[in-house]
Order: sequence, then C-alpha cells, then structure tokens
Amino acid sequence: MQSLVNGSWVDNPAADPRTQTTFPARLTSDTACDAARSVADALKNQIDQTIEAVNNAKTAFTIAGLILGLFTFGVFDIFVAIALGIANAMIDAGGTALAAALSPATYDTLTNILFCAFDGSGRLIEGGLDQAMSDVSDQIGGLGATILNSMLALAGVGGVNNLAALGTSTGDCSGADCGCGDEEIAFSMVIYFGTEISRTGCRLIASSLPESSHEAIGMTWDGSNPWQLTHESLTGSPHHSHWQWYTWDGSEHGPFTGFSAPLNVTVTTISMTSDNGEPTFTVTWDVRTPPP
Repeated sequence: MQSLVNGSWVDNPAADPRTQTTFPARLTSDTACDAARSVADALKNQIDQTIEAVNNAKTAFTIAGLILGLFTFGVFDIFVAIALGIANAMIDAGGTALAAALSPATYDTLTNILFCAFDGSGRLIEGGLDQAMSDVSDQIGGLGATILNSMLALAGVGGVNNLAALGTSTGDCSGADCGCGDEEIAFSMVIYFGTEISRTGCRLIASSLPESSHEAIGMTWDGSNPWQLTHESLTGSPHHSHWQWYTWDGSEHGPFTGFSAPLNVTVTTISMTSDNGEPTFTVTWDVRTPPP
C-alpha cells in the first residue's frame, strides 16, 4: 500500500488493511485452538462455495467476489486482482480436483498448523503467518497448499486474526506438533500454581490463579530435566509481569522484581505474578531442552 505524502506516493505498509486487527479477541477455555479451528472453518466454508461455483461454471469475477466476501477489509483494486488470480487457478484445477485436495482431513491439518501459529490470546505470534504458510506447504502440499496459502496471503495477519476473533468454532488440537520435532520437555513440566489449558512437547498454555491480592502462575521441572523458556506471551496482560526464577545451580532471581521473562536461561522453576488487583491472565510458554 502507498500513501500520498507531500505530493509523492510512498510505501506505507501500515495502511494495508490486511495488517490491521480490528476485532477484540474471542477468549475461550482453549483460545488458541478455537481460534485456529474458527479460521480453518471460515476458509472451508468459503472455499466450498467457490468449488460449487466452479462446478456450476460461474465466471472468475463471481468466484473472486465469493473469495473477497470472506474478509472485512473492503474491495480494493489490488485485492480484486489477487482474488481473480485465485479464482482462475481454481477454475483451471476444476471442482473434482479441488474437492479431493481440500478434504475435511486437510482442514484438520490446517487447524493444527494454525494452532501452532497462535498465542494464548488467539492472535498470530510474530512471524506466525509465514510459519503457518510454510507448514501448509510442507504438511499439506500440492493443490490444497496452493489454494490455502493464497487465501492466507490474501487475508494477511489482520484478516486471519479477525477471522479468529469472529469465529464460534471449538477445536481439537491434540494432534498438533508445533514444530517440536523430538522435543518433549514440556510433557515433563509441572504447573504447580495455575490451571493448565493445553500442552505439546514444547509449548504450555495455562491461566493464572488468585494468590492474595494478585494473580499468579508457576511452573517447575520434574526433578531431573532443567529447561529453558524461549518465548512467552500473555492474554489479559497485566501492566507489569513480575518474575522470579531459579537457575540450574539453585540460585534465586527475584523475588518478583524483574519485568522481563528469563528467556533462554537454563532454569528449574519460574513463576510470575501480576500487579495487585488485576484480573486472571493466560500465558503461552514455549520451552526447550537446554542446548549442550
């Protein structure tokens, strides 16, 4: 996108409506998974309509209109051109091939992929859209990946976040790998204070519990495996995150004085509290086994 500044057109990515998240997050008992399923269902419903239109020999302009109808950013010439490109690709492929490439199982895979790209607030993590599109290419591939990635690219970060916020679906992300590979350290972590929402081999999502006049959450090791926190995000973010942690040699850091998470520090235990009087919050913590 460009904006006219002092008589000259200059690049202005922030003006691209696809970058703008305009709807408040939908918070559920498993926000990230339900967000992922909502996006997958929204794409499926719209793509199913376009496949029907392809089967009924509708024009590319009609199909492009169906594609753009999914999003809230309005009709701009550039988006019409992108949607027409997707429409022509779908017409060329044909309804039978599209239906085979975009089966219900494909959308289950997409749900798991998107789950790994969302944080606990149902928003894409930094770089999450690129990560998801790469995973779609690797895990789905072929015509299905081409269509889904075209739709995700057209939506942009803002469009995907908005679809997640507006959705009503409930997901099951128990099959999500989240790029953990052989990493399983999170399965041995103990949430000693807080309520677990979900976990994979390298990610835990949990909500805080009240402790005295503030909210708190804490996680520790299983007695034999030190670990590292590599990423953290918050839903219902407190004004300040007060951290305390114990490193592998037993030394204490805190108590609850630092505002920054101990990222990439080899620890046994971490805990976090909010300021007094603040509401429940949810954390998304990515963890790993310390490198040699």
